[in-house]
Amino acid sequence: MRSIPFLLLSTFLLGEIAGIAAQSDPPPPKIESAQPFIHQLCKHLSSTNPRVRYTVREALRNLGRQTIPALEAARNSTQDTNVKAFITRTLGHVKLFGWRRSGKMDTTVRKNYMAALRNRPHYDIDRIARDINLTFDQIARLDPILRRHFKEMDALWQELRDAGALKDKEAYRDLNDEIKHMVEKAEPKLRAFLDAKQTEHVKRLMLRLRYRAVKSAVTEQLRNGLRAKEEELRRRMEALKAEWKDMKEQAKQGEGKGK
Repeated sequence: MRSIPFLLLSTFLLGEIAGIAAQSDPPPPKIESAQPFIHQLCKHLSSTNPRVRYTVREALRNLGRQTIPALEAARNSTQDTNVKAFITRTLGHVKLFGWRRSGKMDTTVRKNYMAALRNRPHYDIDRIARDINLTFDQIARLDPILRRHFKEMDALWQELRDAGALKDKEAYRDLNDEIKHMVEKAEPKLRAFLDAKQTEHVKRLMLRLRYRAVKSAVTEQLRNGLRAKEEELRRRMEALKAEWKDMKEQAKQGEGKGK
Protein backbone atom coordinates (compact mmCIF):
# COMPACT_ATOMS: atom_id res chain seq x y z
CA MET A 1 0.00 0.00 0.00
CA ARG A 2 2.93 2.32 0.60
CA SER A 3 3.94 2.12 -3.05
CA ILE A 4 0.83 3.94 -4.30
CA PRO A 5 1.46 7.26 -2.48
CA PHE A 6 5.11 7.04 -3.50
CA LEU A 7 4.16 6.66 -7.17
CA LEU A 8 1.75 9.56 -6.94
CA LEU A 9 4.39 11.76 -5.32
CA SER A 10 6.97 10.77 -7.94
CA THR A 11 4.58 11.58 -10.76
CA PHE A 12 3.78 14.95 -9.21
CA LEU A 13 7.45 15.85 -8.73
CA LEU A 14 8.40 14.82 -12.27
CA GLY A 15 5.60 16.97 -13.64
CA GLU A 16 6.72 19.95 -11.59
CA ILE A 17 10.35 19.52 -12.69
CA ALA A 18 9.31 19.31 -16.34
CA GLY A 19 7.19 22.44 -15.96
CA ILE A 20 10.04 24.39 -14.33
CA ALA A 21 12.49 23.23 -17.03
CA ALA A 22 10.07 24.29 -19.73
CA GLN A 23 9.72 27.74 -18.17
CA SER A 24 13.45 28.24 -17.56
CA ASP A 25 14.76 27.07 -20.99
CA PRO A 26 14.92 29.97 -23.47
CA PRO A 27 13.29 29.46 -26.87
CA PRO A 28 15.66 28.31 -29.63
CA PRO A 29 17.19 31.20 -31.58
CA LYS A 30 15.75 32.00 -34.97
CA ILE A 31 18.28 31.32 -37.73
CA GLU A 32 18.17 34.08 -40.31
CA SER A 33 20.88 32.69 -42.60
CA ALA A 34 23.14 29.65 -42.90
CA GLN A 35 26.03 31.77 -44.17
CA PRO A 36 27.74 32.29 -40.76
CA PHE A 37 27.72 28.51 -40.23
CA ILE A 38 29.01 27.95 -43.76
CA HIS A 39 31.87 30.39 -43.22
CA GLN A 40 32.77 28.61 -39.98
CA LEU A 41 32.90 25.31 -41.87
CA CYS A 42 35.11 26.85 -44.57
CA LYS A 43 37.72 27.71 -41.93
CA HIS A 44 38.44 23.97 -41.62
CA LEU A 45 39.09 23.42 -45.34
CA SER A 46 42.81 23.86 -44.71
CA SER A 47 42.91 21.35 -41.85
CA THR A 48 45.86 18.96 -41.91
CA ASN A 49 43.52 16.17 -40.79
CA PRO A 50 42.06 14.53 -43.94
CA ARG A 51 39.07 13.19 -41.98
CA VAL A 52 38.15 16.70 -40.87
CA ARG A 53 38.48 18.01 -44.43
CA TYR A 54 36.35 15.22 -45.87
CA THR A 55 33.64 15.72 -43.22
CA VAL A 56 33.55 19.45 -43.94
CA ARG A 57 33.36 18.78 -47.67
CA GLU A 58 30.40 16.44 -47.26
CA ALA A 59 28.62 18.96 -45.01
CA LEU A 60 29.10 21.72 -47.58
CA ARG A 61 27.98 19.41 -50.38
CA ASN A 62 24.75 18.63 -48.53
CA LEU A 63 24.13 22.32 -47.82
CA GLY A 64 24.05 22.82 -51.57
CA ARG A 65 24.77 25.71 -53.90
CA GLN A 66 24.35 28.32 -51.17
CA THR A 67 27.90 27.40 -50.11
CA ILE A 68 29.47 28.41 -53.44
CA PRO A 69 30.16 32.09 -52.59
CA ALA A 70 31.89 31.14 -49.33
CA LEU A 71 33.92 28.44 -51.06
CA GLU A 72 35.02 30.79 -53.82
CA ALA A 73 36.00 33.40 -51.23
CA ALA A 74 37.99 30.78 -49.29
CA ARG A 75 39.76 29.68 -52.48
CA ASN A 76 40.67 33.24 -53.42
CA SER A 77 41.98 34.01 -49.94
CA THR A 78 44.48 31.13 -49.69
CA GLN A 79 47.96 31.06 -51.18
CA ASP A 80 48.45 27.33 -50.52
CA THR A 81 48.17 25.49 -53.84
CA ASN A 82 47.16 22.22 -52.14
CA VAL A 83 44.36 23.88 -50.16
CA LYS A 84 43.27 25.74 -53.29
CA ALA A 85 43.10 22.45 -55.21
CA PHE A 86 41.05 20.83 -52.45
CA ILE A 87 38.57 23.74 -52.41
CA THR A 88 38.28 23.52 -56.21
CA ARG A 89 37.43 19.81 -55.92
CA THR A 90 34.90 20.63 -53.20
CA LEU A 91 33.28 23.23 -55.45
CA GLY A 92 32.99 20.59 -58.16
CA HIS A 93 31.20 18.20 -55.78
CA VAL A 94 28.85 20.95 -54.57
CA LYS A 95 27.90 22.02 -58.10
CA LEU A 96 27.44 18.47 -59.36
CA PHE A 97 25.28 17.48 -56.38
CA GLY A 98 23.31 20.72 -56.67
CA TRP A 99 22.55 20.17 -60.34
CA ARG A 100 21.53 16.57 -59.69
CA ARG A 101 19.23 17.56 -56.83
CA SER A 102 17.66 20.48 -58.70
CA GLY A 103 15.68 18.15 -60.97
CA LYS A 104 14.73 20.12 -64.07
CA MET A 105 17.64 21.78 -65.88
CA ASP A 106 17.76 24.25 -68.71
CA THR A 107 19.99 23.57 -71.72
CA THR A 108 23.05 25.38 -70.35
CA VAL A 109 22.89 23.75 -66.93
CA ARG A 110 22.37 20.30 -68.43
CA LYS A 111 25.35 20.86 -70.73
CA ASN A 112 27.54 21.86 -67.78
CA TYR A 113 26.25 18.92 -65.74
CA MET A 114 27.03 16.38 -68.47
CA ALA A 115 30.49 17.90 -69.01
CA ALA A 116 31.20 17.65 -65.28
CA LEU A 117 30.10 14.01 -65.29
CA ARG A 118 32.37 13.18 -68.23
CA ASN A 119 35.36 14.91 -66.69
CA ARG A 120 34.86 13.42 -63.22
CA PRO A 121 37.71 11.06 -62.33
CA HIS A 122 37.15 7.37 -61.57
CA TYR A 123 38.17 7.90 -57.95
CA ASP A 124 37.66 10.34 -55.06
CA ILE A 125 41.13 11.44 -54.00
CA ASP A 126 39.86 13.10 -50.82
CA ARG A 127 38.02 9.99 -49.75
CA ILE A 128 41.20 8.00 -50.34
CA ALA A 129 43.05 10.57 -48.23
CA ARG A 130 40.50 10.09 -45.45
CA ASP A 131 40.74 6.30 -45.58
CA ILE A 132 44.55 6.06 -45.41
CA ASN A 133 45.41 9.40 -43.79
CA LEU A 134 47.19 11.15 -46.66
CA THR A 135 48.87 14.51 -46.27
CA PHE A 136 48.41 17.33 -48.78
CA ASP A 137 51.84 16.56 -50.25
CA GLN A 138 50.98 12.88 -50.68
CA ILE A 139 47.72 13.81 -52.40
CA ALA A 140 49.58 16.11 -54.80
CA ARG A 141 51.92 13.26 -55.77
CA LEU A 142 49.30 10.50 -55.88
CA ASP A 143 46.65 12.31 -57.93
CA PRO A 144 48.70 12.52 -61.18
CA ILE A 145 49.61 8.82 -60.92
CA LEU A 146 45.97 7.82 -60.57
CA ARG A 147 44.89 10.15 -63.36
CA ARG A 148 47.48 8.68 -65.72
CA HIS A 149 46.57 5.12 -64.73
CA PHE A 150 42.85 5.52 -65.37
CA LYS A 151 43.44 7.47 -68.56
CA GLU A 152 45.51 4.57 -69.89
CA MET A 153 42.88 2.13 -68.65
CA ASP A 154 40.16 4.03 -70.50
CA ALA A 155 42.30 3.95 -73.65
CA LEU A 156 42.67 0.17 -73.38
CA TRP A 157 38.97 -0.17 -72.81
CA GLN A 158 38.23 1.97 -75.88
CA GLU A 159 40.50 -0.24 -77.98
CA LEU A 160 38.50 -3.25 -76.81
CA ARG A 161 35.26 -1.57 -77.85
CA ASP A 162 36.62 -0.40 -81.20
CA ALA A 163 37.83 -3.91 -81.96
CA GLY A 164 34.33 -5.26 -81.31
CA ALA A 165 35.69 -7.65 -78.69
CA LEU A 166 33.03 -7.06 -76.01
CA LYS A 167 32.04 -10.73 -76.17
CA ASP A 168 35.60 -12.04 -76.27
CA LYS A 169 36.58 -13.51 -72.89
CA GLU A 170 40.19 -13.78 -73.96
CA ALA A 171 40.21 -10.06 -74.74
CA TYR A 172 38.86 -9.32 -71.26
CA ARG A 173 41.56 -11.50 -69.75
CA ASP A 174 44.24 -9.70 -71.75
CA LEU A 175 42.81 -6.35 -70.70
CA ASN A 176 42.90 -7.24 -67.02
CA ASP A 177 46.40 -8.65 -67.34
CA GLU A 178 47.56 -5.41 -68.93
CA ILE A 179 45.98 -3.36 -66.15
CA LYS A 180 47.64 -5.58 -63.56
CA HIS A 181 50.96 -4.94 -65.29
CA MET A 182 50.29 -1.20 -65.19
CA VAL A 183 49.72 -1.37 -61.42
CA GLU A 184 52.92 -3.34 -60.91
CA LYS A 185 54.79 -0.75 -62.95
CA ALA A 186 53.36 2.08 -60.81
CA GLU A 187 54.15 0.38 -57.49
CA PRO A 188 57.75 1.72 -57.12
CA LYS A 189 56.46 5.26 -57.66
CA LEU A 190 53.83 4.72 -54.96
CA ARG A 191 56.32 3.33 -52.46
CA ALA A 192 58.50 6.42 -52.93
CA PHE A 193 56.06 8.54 -50.89
CA LEU A 194 53.53 6.13 -49.36
CA ASP A 195 54.05 3.62 -46.57
CA ALA A 196 53.38 -0.10 -47.08
CA LYS A 197 49.77 0.02 -45.88
CA GLN A 198 48.93 3.06 -48.00
CA THR A 199 50.57 1.52 -51.06
CA GLU A 200 48.58 -1.71 -50.78
CA HIS A 201 45.34 0.23 -50.36
CA VAL A 202 45.99 2.25 -53.53
CA LYS A 203 47.00 -0.87 -55.48
CA ARG A 204 43.77 -2.62 -54.46
CA LEU A 205 41.84 0.43 -55.56
CA MET A 206 43.53 0.49 -58.96
CA LEU A 207 42.95 -3.23 -59.47
CA ARG A 208 39.42 -3.29 -58.11
CA LEU A 209 38.22 -0.50 -60.34
CA ARG A 210 39.39 -2.35 -63.43
CA TYR A 211 36.48 -4.79 -62.99
CA ARG A 212 34.03 -1.92 -62.96
CA ALA A 213 34.76 -1.19 -66.61
CA VAL A 214 34.33 -4.85 -67.50
CA LYS A 215 31.15 -5.05 -65.46
CA SER A 216 29.73 -1.94 -67.14
CA ALA A 217 30.61 -3.40 -70.55
CA VAL A 218 28.87 -6.67 -69.74
CA THR A 219 25.85 -4.72 -68.52
CA GLU A 220 25.82 -2.70 -71.73
CA GLN A 221 26.14 -5.87 -73.76
CA LEU A 222 23.18 -7.44 -71.92
CA ARG A 223 21.16 -4.26 -72.34
CA ASN A 224 21.81 -4.22 -76.08
CA GLY A 225 20.85 -7.88 -76.29
CA LEU A 226 17.58 -7.21 -74.49
CA ARG A 227 16.84 -4.30 -76.79
CA ALA A 228 17.44 -6.51 -79.82
CA LYS A 229 15.12 -9.20 -78.44
CA GLU A 230 12.50 -6.57 -77.64
CA GLU A 231 12.69 -5.27 -81.19
CA GLU A 232 12.40 -8.80 -82.56
CA LEU A 233 9.34 -9.48 -80.40
CA ARG A 234 7.78 -6.22 -81.53
CA ARG A 235 8.25 -7.21 -85.19
CA ARG A 236 6.75 -10.63 -84.52
CA MET A 237 3.76 -9.07 -82.78
CA GLU A 238 3.22 -6.74 -85.73
CA ALA A 239 3.42 -9.70 -88.11
CA LEU A 240 0.92 -11.68 -86.03
CA LYS A 241 -1.45 -8.72 -85.92
CA ALA A 242 -1.24 -8.37 -89.70
CA GLU A 243 -1.80 -12.11 -90.13
CA TRP A 244 -4.80 -12.02 -87.80
CA LYS A 245 -6.21 -9.05 -89.69
CA ASP A 246 -5.86 -10.92 -92.98
CA MET A 247 -7.60 -13.96 -91.51
CA LYS A 248 -10.50 -11.83 -90.34
CA GLU A 249 -10.80 -10.24 -93.78
CA GLN A 250 -10.76 -13.66 -95.45
CA ALA A 251 -13.42 -14.89 -93.00
CA LYS A 252 -15.64 -11.91 -93.82
CA GLN A 253 -15.18 -12.47 -97.55
CA GLY A 254 -16.06 -16.15 -97.09
CA GLU A 255 -19.22 -15.24 -95.22
CA GLY A 256 -20.16 -12.79 -97.99
CA LYS A 257 -19.75 -15.46 -100.68
CA GLY A 258 -21.81 -17.94 -98.64
CA LYS A 259 -24.73 -15.55 -98.52
